[in-house]
Amino acid sequence: MPWARNVEGHRGIVVHGPLNLISILDFWRDVRGNGGSTSSLIVPESIAYRATSPLYADEEYRIVLEEDGNDGKVQIYAPSGAVAMKADIKGNVNEQK
Repeated sequence: MPWARNVEGHRGIVVHGPLNLISILDFWRDVRGNGGSTSSLIVPESIAYRATSPLYADEEYRIVLEEDGNDGKVQIYAPSGAVAMKADIKGNVNEQK
């Protein structure tokens, strides 16, 4: 952690961007899942994401999903209210048999 604080100027341990992406995809799955239905499931077809501000390991954050049909925009907000990561997800309906 000395490197993060002394060289990069962070106040604590920074959460790695791909770990935040996993949180986004887990949230997408929990919200957009089929709700127990066996007939169809909306799955991510593609995702474009970008980290815009650091998240720190000891801080809580908030994830918000704006749905638009099968697609969605997801943003992770730091405790300060700054957008720490944003993602555009294109969904695809996967018919289950």
